[in-house]
Amino acid sequence: MEGFLPAPESAYSICCAIEEALKCKETGEDKVIAFNVSGHGFMDMEGYEEVLGIE
Repeated sequence: MEGFLPAPESAYSICCAIEEALKCKETGEDKVIAFNVSGHGFMDMEGYEEVLGIE
């Protein structure tokens, strides 16, 4: 099994795309949903830890 761990900022776009797809499933609307997953987040992790109070 393979997978990937997106950077925190990319995780928001994935969540939004999933939410939009679920709305389309409920309404029956056909829609093309495009989103971007970029970066790995390693450079940002110290900032997230500081803001979230993680030690």
